[in-house]
Amino acid sequence: MNWQSYIPEDLVSYIENKIHGESVLIKITKSRSSKFGDYLNHPYKGHIITVNKDLGKYAFFFTLCHELAHYFAFKQYGSRIKPHGKEWKQVFRQIMLPVCQREAFPPKLNALIMRHMNKPKASSAIDIDLKKELSVYSNNDISKVPIMLLDDLKKGQDFMLRNGRKFKLIEKKRTRAHCLEIKGKRIYSIHKATEVSLLPCLQSFQNQKSQET
Repeated sequence: MNWQSYIPEDLVSYIENKIHGESVLIKITKSRSSKFGDYLNHPYKGHIITVNKDLGKYAFFFTLCHELAHYFAFKQYGSRIKPHGKEWKQVFRQIMLPVCQREAFPPKLNALIMRHMNKPKASSAIDIDLKKELSVYSNNDISKVPIMLLDDLKKGQDFMLRNGRKFKLIEKKRTRAHCLEIKGKRIYSIHKATEVSLLPCLQSFQNQKSQET
């Protein structure tokens, strides 16, 4: 499948117009836990953008625009700029704001993207509210159960990361949280926007308590 089938139908022409005549290849890749997409200026293959195929349509579009901003920033300012510096932020805003102004996203998501564009971050995963709202549309439709983030948990709760490592939440800070790894007994600082799942035993206990109340 081509990239056009991964984004909202009414936004396909917007991207096509942006990349018309540009020497950039957009590739769909398998899910990567470390990133949603990336941009590469390959010495032989040229400009390549990759985006994870398991993203919902709005998340895919947002990620694609994020990576296109890298391409256009490189083209306009050269290779010496910072990856997510002021030049990239300016280009990213120029790509995203026209879409927000025409209200192409659902109202709540549109408002969160507008807020995000005031100070774009290196990844939407760092913006907790935006990540949660994008997850509502994670299956290209409205999901009944949004993802759970570390920020949703309470002190003392046990959880598991996508890689299977298990932790206990010790203390929340402004953007990160101190967590005790259950197996190694070491404390790690984990970003509060990290996707987690409650350990089955604790989740069952909580469901039981909820039914009792």
